[in-house]
Amino acid sequence: MFIHVQIFNKCMFKNCIRVFSCYDNGMIKGIVFDFDCTLSKRYESAYYLFRAFLHEMRPEMDPSSVEFESMVQRCMIWDEYGSIKKDHVFSLVQKYYVPEMDIQAWKEKWNEEFCKSQVLIPGVKKTLPLLKEKYKLGILTNGDERFQKKKIASAKIEKYFDVIIASGEYGIHKPDPKIYEIMAEKMGLKTGEVAFIGDTFATDIQGAVKAGMVPIWFEYERRCISEYPVKIVSSYEEIAHLFLEDTSWMR
Repeated sequence: MFIHVQIFNKCMFKNCIRVFSCYDNGMIKGIVFDFDCTLSKRYESAYYLFRAFLHEMRPEMDPSSVEFESMVQRCMIWDEYGSIKKDHVFSLVQKYYVPEMDIQAWKEKWNEEFCKSQVLIPGVKKTLPLLKEKYKLGILTNGDERFQKKKIASAKIEKYFDVIIASGEYGIHKPDPKIYEIMAEKMGLKTGEVAFIGDTFATDIQGAVKAGMVPIWFEYERRCISEYPVKIVSSYEEIAHLFLEDTSWMR
């Protein structure tokens, strides 16, 4: 079995009913992806960019030293998978490591360089064209429209998607169900006909559930654990199996 469901409650049958209740409206006709950590290796991209920035900020430090690596790892914790604004992250870098740094200048440099530093998760370019033959595809990502769409363009996957929305375009952000409803409307589908794949429970999964989409939690760059019954996948091979091979779960 390529797909597993986290179930911790006593009655498995009851939980299965909860898991599949959102599929009652029929077959899935569209799939929407989050971008960071779902299509792109955001964690890896951020790690190497933090290394490059800190080496430039602190050239006197040996980048192979445990002290330098500790500094990088601290930045990764502060970054919280990109959910924290860079003003805050760089203010901590300034406080603890580089007192003289210009936060605004480094933030602008980060935005410029990070857009060019996108690395796709293995299997994305193989799986997307196969999914596109059968489903409408979309990207729904939180953040500034210009910044997010530059990252997506850098990844060179725009041609596979029918609709791409960055939440900043509407001033509505995940997990607000309205942004999911806008996505479904632009795809020409009902929310119950759309599966949403994302890596962050509090935004991606919660919003999908509240909007009536089918939630699928993606755990490639971090391990997912939850007592809420939700489908969990960890690779694009599993996604392909779920939507192209064994689709009996949709009925």
